[in-house]
Amino acid sequence: MKKIFLIAVALGTLFLPYWYVSRGVPVSTYEKFAEAWVRGYKDEALRLTQGKGAARAVHRYPRVGLVPAAMVEAIHGVGEKVKSFEKVGGGDVAIEAKQTLAFDPPGVTAAIGGAMLMFFHHSVRMRKTSEGWKIVAFKPTFLEMHETRRR
Repeated sequence: MKKIFLIAVALGTLFLPYWYVSRGVPVSTYEKFAEAWVRGYKDEALRLTQGKGAARAVHRYPRVGLVPAAMVEAIHGVGEKVKSFEKVGGGDVAIEAKQTLAFDPPGVTAAIGGAMLMFFHHSVRMRKTSEGWKIVAFKPTFLEMHETRRR
């Protein structure tokens, strides 16, 4: 029994670096890109893209284009949850994710966490380049918005 446990621990230890390189790094790059996009940091988001298609999407689909900027007074937090991660042709990676933005609308201030939540769906395609993983295609979709505490 002890040998089986040690073998399982050894295999797990060998699997972690593989998982980090094959899935962890692209997901981490996506999360940095998604946070820059939702906060409106176009230059930072563009640094994580490659090609005209992804750059065009950053300009064409800013968060303030999907939801008016006047609705968000203060951003409290951003979170991403990867719904699917799939390797596709040519070594590219396709990610489907849901992004959550906690914020305060004008005239409402929440001390912790934001008074409202906004949700987006992201369809992302990534490619490994000599500079690391880059976003080559991006399509955000506004899902919904609601109060943090429903009465």
